[in-house]
Amino acid sequence: VAVLVHDTEHARLLIEKLTPYAELASVTALALYDGAGAFYLGLMHRMLGNLDEAVAQHERALQLHKQLDSLPMITRSHIELAGLLHERSDQRERASVMLAEARRVARVTGMTPILQQADRIAQRLH
Repeated sequence: VAVLVHDTEHARLLIEKLTPYAELASVTALALYDGAGAFYLGLMHRMLGNLDEAVAQHERALQLHKQLDSLPMITRSHIELAGLLHERSDQRERASVMLAEARRVARVTGMTPILQQADRIAQRLH
């Protein structure tokens, strides 16, 4: 929520409190997997302008999502990383590959909201 409302004060506090739990999974009250803590730490670091740390956290989250075979979160991780990596001139090709894969997976699996997010990022990057 801190990222959605751009609350930098609470984002800093959450980063401090949640960093020790970055490799744990977030589960909703309905027992649905909602991603690795590192994914959300990456979102907050990006909002705060800590791009290197944001990339590191999203890379960490991607590995955890792969270990848990969570296709939606793998796809979301690819999208977030693509947006971050595109800002680095030496990483643009990798960003394009990640984003293309995320869009492909979202399309064939019917993950419409994730596909829409990927499409928005693709438009921004071109």
